[in-house]
Amino acid sequence: MLHTQADGRTRKAVLSLNGQTDAQQLIGSVRVSGIAAGASTVTTIIPDAQVPSTHKVHVISWRITSDGVIWTSGGSDSVTLQDTTGTPIVFLTIAKANLPTTTVGHTPVLGTSTKGLGLATGGGLGKGIVFAQGATFSGAALLVVEVVYEIRNATADTFR
Repeated sequence: MLHTQADGRTRKAVLSLNGQTDAQQLIGSVRVSGIAAGASTVTTIIPDAQVPSTHKVHVISWRITSDGVIWTSGGSDSVTLQDTTGTPIVFLTIAKANLPTTTVGHTPVLGTSTKGLGLATGGGLGKGIVFAQGATFSGAALLVVEVVYEIRNATADTFR
């Protein structure tokens, strides 16, 4: 059962089935637009302050779009969707060659992406999610990153 909060987020109701309890979960989506090329930078998608210290972020779905020819750089550089721990837990890695390109409208990522451990385990306790550029990219295109996520109590994964 879901209900929408005043801030537009959807909250999942608490369930109890034969002694199995699922702690309250927060399901939401976020869209960050105007991510520009440049030096190796990190753009906050979900801030740490939004994730309680006993909870993890689980990425349900994502989409990355571009408003023009995509960034360029040397080597086989990539971008990642990762959490904010000291050694990040990676949800997704996309190589430069697979970033979206379009000159009209928006195009979802159709190329190859590498799924990281974070898609199975969630992020670290109390940690948010960032979009990290692994190199200095050049180009005028602006990226839009959209993420559907769930903030779940870490004990919600354990049933009796």
